[in-house]
Amino acid sequence: MKVLFLDIDGVLNSQNWFGYMQYCIKNDMYNRVMNFIETPDEYTEYKLTMLDDRAIANLNRIVDETGCKIVLSSSWRCLWNPSENNKILEALKLKGFKYDFYGLTPRIPQKDFGQERGIEIQAWIDKELEKNEIESFVILDDDNDMLPEQMNKFILINNQYGLSDIDVFKAIEILNK
Repeated sequence: MKVLFLDIDGVLNSQNWFGYMQYCIKNDMYNRVMNFIETPDEYTEYKLTMLDDRAIANLNRIVDETGCKIVLSSSWRCLWNPSENNKILEALKLKGFKYDFYGLTPRIPQKDFGQERGIEIQAWIDKELEKNEIESFVILDDDNDMLPEQMNKFILINNQYGLSDIDVFKAIEILNK
């Protein structure tokens, strides 16, 4: 199995996206930010404004070309409730995301900051290895709080631009090795 660990803020949105969103809102072009999507509630509408269509299309390309499973490692996972229709996944799908999440990394409170995301990813990998073989994995994040042994599977996303074409090529290369 191939696995992609996904952060959202800085990866599926960016400083450029928020600048574009503010410009559209200021100029009464809110429908452009929303991509003319009707939303069922204000929470979903809010989440839609947080997601860049281009970055989501790039994420779809990675999954299309590798068949990887997506594990949410973003702090957005704290809002996840698998027992009900999840608003985060609903918002992603309204913006063009074609897949479901395979899982979520655990929350492991840390006394010292530094490698907390990497520790949570490693905990997920260790548990998953009890039942499935992991052929390869990649981590997409705009923070570098990974373990040293994860660095060759880690792509540091520039939060000015979000998930770029170059990042897509690197992720596909790592997953398909």
